[in-house]
Amino acid sequence: MDESSRMPRNRRKSPRISAKIQAEVMVQLLGSQTKHEYRTANISTSGMLLTTLSGRKPIFNSQSILEVWLHCDSQEVFCIAKFVRKQDETKFAIKITDIDDRNFELYQQIILNHMPEPKAP
Repeated sequence: MDESSRMPRNRRKSPRISAKIQAEVMVQLLGSQTKHEYRTANISTSGMLLTTLSGRKPIFNSQSILEVWLHCDSQEVFCIAKFVRKQDETKFAIKITDIDDRNFELYQQIILNHMPEPKAP
């Protein structure tokens, strides 16, 4: 086996952006009336890594379709997302599956506003 085949593949279609902010995110199962509060750990154009506030385990699973409200920069972004994976006991990833044009533009602007400054060579 050569060296390149041992390297983990990066299947990410969009770059991961490390958030400089701790944005509030409200999440509920599609059709549910119970919202749960989380914070962003990082975001990308295709989804978010969320962390629990209380240290409790995430309650969602691979079948979960979620309604998501991201609150950042005095803006609210709404989208539908799918639970992707649990990273550890307090963090989990979601992938945005449906977002309208207005919310997509707001979401993109939030990412641009909080992109890290390029490092000097």
